[in-house]
Amino acid sequence: MRARGFTLLETMLAMVVGILVLTAALGVMTGVRSSESALVTRATQQRELADLRIAVSSALTRLRPAPNNIIRQSIPNATDEQLDAILDDPFAEPIEGLPHHFELSSESGKPRLEIVVDRLPMGTYRPDEVELDADEETTEEDSVLTFGDLLGFRGAFELRASQERTAYELWWVPLPPAGLEETAFDLTTLPEPTRLCAHLAEISWSAFIDSGKVSQIRAIESRQFPAYIELEVRTIDGLYASWMFELGWIPGTEFEAGVTDDGELGEGGGA
Repeated sequence: MRARGFTLLETMLAMVVGILVLTAALGVMTGVRSSESALVTRATQQRELADLRIAVSSALTRLRPAPNNIIRQSIPNATDEQLDAILDDPFAEPIEGLPHHFELSSESGKPRLEIVVDRLPMGTYRPDEVELDADEETTEEDSVLTFGDLLGFRGAFELRASQERTAYELWWVPLPPAGLEETAFDLTTLPEPTRLCAHLAEISWSAFIDSGKVSQIRAIESRQFPAYIELEVRTIDGLYASWMFELGWIPGTEFEAGVTDDGELGEGGGA
């Protein structure tokens, strides 16, 4: 008795069923991989937002405004009304010789917060590789301030476009102290910028002062500082966060000694 083989119709039906089963299996696998990728992306963005909140909170609770009443001392001929006008203006014009210690502004449509803190909130300090012996004679270069000489550390929260131009990134960028000659500070001792959060679609800073909520503020002394700062962010995948930070500060200078026009250190302090 001869064995019966498959007919052409049966073979074609088996192939069709097999293709359908394979297509369904591939669809399930693709869906699982897509879901897994979305979960990983979401978890990454949630972690970045958590780290961002900690970093901003650390910075805003360690602010270093200029010494109290330094505005009055710098403008001795100003009347009380003129001083009140300066102090009551949230975004007053800069005062010559008095760099701001807190400024929330917008550059090219991107919000930027520049502050002075009394402790480096993030990043790594790069100390001088070579330390002079105590008996070694000082040279002209010894009068140049380094990052390790500072009492207050200036930096900015800056928004930058990602390399792919598909999102924004928020960075902490260390800055040299204000009020110094360009040659009076060693820029090579500044810490590297630190990226705090990527995948951002929107970001908004707001300051709360007596007169209400403002998007721009410039302050020198602590009495000009806002009571609270609000930060709102949204990622490109729709994650949203809003935080309110209460400010904390210890008044002081950015550096201990003043610097003359020729770059040599002298007595005095930087505001």
